Amino acid sequence: MPFSHDRPAGASVPGVFPIVSTGAAWYSALTLRMEYTMSTVGEILKKKRLENNLELAELSEATKISINFLRAIENNEFKRLPKGIFPKMFIRAYAKQVGLDENKIVQLFYEQIALSDVTIVESPPPPSRDDRSQRARYVLQFLAILLVVGALAVTVYIFYHRPETKDPASGVTPDDPEAEVKRRSKLPTLPGAGGPSAGMDPAAPTGTPPVSDLAPGPEPGSGPVLPPPPAAPDQKLKLVLVAREYCWIHLTYDKFSEKDFILNPNDTFSQEFIGEVILKLGNAGGVHLTINDLPARPLGQRGQVVSLSLTPENFQSYLAQAEVP
Repeated sequence: MPFSHDRPAGASVPGVFPIVSTGAAWYSALTLRMEYTMSTVGEILKKKRLENNLELAELSEATKISINFLRAIENNEFKRLPKGIFPKMFIRAYAKQVGLDENKIVQLFYEQIALSDVTIVESPPPPSRDDRSQRARYVLQFLAILLVVGALAVTVYIFYHRPETKDPASGVTPDDPEAEVKRRSKLPTLPGAGGPSAGMDPAAPTGTPPVSDLAPGPEPGSGPVLPPPPAAPDQKLKLVLVAREYCWIHLTYDKFSEKDFILNPNDTFSQEFIGEVILKLGNAGGVHLTINDLPARPLGQRGQVVSLSLTPENFQSYLAQAEVP
């Protein structure tokens, strides 16, 4: 009978090695997962950086990410990073530079953000008897105020829309001026009493002189000539960005529109805007700016984050010294 003692020395037992191998692989994956999930993204990246004996300045020079953004990533202060795709790109570049798995770190970043956004909302306790009675009092007071306001409104309406009364002696409504004039014209006039036209000669000239006797007005065009109003400045801004090094760009224009993109070396971006434009550069020393076909002055150092507010009125202050009028 083929028992185990008939098997040659060193032969493996069927079915045992696959189980052991699968269990070891599962344990290794579980250990790696626990290592990643027991710490935050910032702690993992900072620990790996310290193991590689890298300073933040060296890491900033290699990744072209400012030291402030790298420090925000290590402190898990992701709200301090630019919006859009930049947090993911910064974390991926950081992980790649220190030798970590980029995809796992980015996945852990998304999980950490999802957990930080979860809030626990407790259901309010049921209202007590005192609360219900107080609420009923508030309702009664509100109804009483409505009744008082309605009564005042009806009183005012009746007062201003009451029917007109006639004078019993004359039979004329006091508010009818034409009837009052007719009634007074029929009254007898006493001798010697001066009326509106008593003692006046109908042929006497009135106090208004003829139109021909009036002084002539100034002729058109004879007055002083006013200077024309100053012309409004051109509201257009044409921006041209030429990248000498890797640089991320954030644009805010038309007050609410935003645009995020990255320029690689020798890339060019050109667009016309109307009104104010807020330009944010992640590497001010690696980009050359032209405004309305005029070269701008140096905007900053390499790796420096700079934010500019450009308008048709102030853009000349950013031009090179030779171009400023």
